[in-house]
Amino acid sequence: MMTCIKCKKRTCIFHRIKWHVAMTCKQYDQWKTSSTDFDTLTWLKKNSKKCPKCHSYIEKISGCDHMICKKCQHEFCWECFADYKKIQKDRLNNHMNSCSHYRRSNQLYTPVNTQRSSTCNIS
Repeated sequence: MMTCIKCKKRTCIFHRIKWHVAMTCKQYDQWKTSSTDFDTLTWLKKNSKKCPKCHSYIEKISGCDHMICKKCQHEFCWECFADYKKIQKDRLNNHMNSCSHYRRSNQLYTPVNTQRSSTCNIS
């Protein structure tokens, strides 16, 4: 610790910051490390998800919900974590039914009639 002769402010000459009151340099380092780790984990939980296969954190910046983990190459849905190999094989009914991409197999590829009918079908 160094104290300025003129202003009497105390400075940690090791860290080159204002003196960390009631802490040794070692205690300050431990506190700073745990604080940074906590801040990082908080950000990761808020802005990313874990790969369902290798559990690495993945951040989605933009684009569709088809994710590919850079670490293990696992392909999954960002929204419900469904395995994309199963989705490609068995269609969209492999998404979780709470997922916005979920469709029952009988709903998939059902053509929608865009022409207006002149007769009423309500009975």
